[in-house]
Amino acid sequence: MNRMKALVVAGIVLVIAVVAWGWKEVGSQHACPPVAKAPVSVTPWGWKEVSFRKDVYPILQQNCAVCHTPGAVGYAQSGFSVQSYQSVMRGTKYGPMVIPGSSLSSNLVVLLEHAASPSISMPKMYQVMIRNHRKYIVPSGQARRLSPHDVRLIKEWVDQGAKDN
Repeated sequence: MNRMKALVVAGIVLVIAVVAWGWKEVGSQHACPPVAKAPVSVTPWGWKEVSFRKDVYPILQQNCAVCHTPGAVGYAQSGFSVQSYQSVMRGTKYGPMVIPGSSLSSNLVVLLEHAASPSISMPKMYQVMIRNHRKYIVPSGQARRLSPHDVRLIKEWVDQGAKDN
């Protein structure tokens, strides 16, 4: 029985180590995709410091801005804009989207990880319609997933304090 407990504890420690330091195939040159694209600053704990301007803002612009900027459908419904750091930190008309230091408590991360109701998971798929020479963005009810790399960057940025850097 003690041997079984020791094996369970060893397995848990292994899982924690893999999650904390990333998976690398034994005997392979392939590792998790690198987070950094250029030289980066490092936190006191040795983690890459995620930059809002270089890392997070481009992800939000590419995936969220079509609906979440003033005048767009998502902004009209929620009041959430990804136009700037200040607007992201302002949150929605219902409350904050980012809780600096806690990706677990941040609604932005919960929605991007599809951990809430499917009806509010983000980002939404959408169609572009043209009527009377005007372009309209029409979101569908379905959400698509960001890449695990992009979600990880946003989570790390939030956990590192959601700085305007």
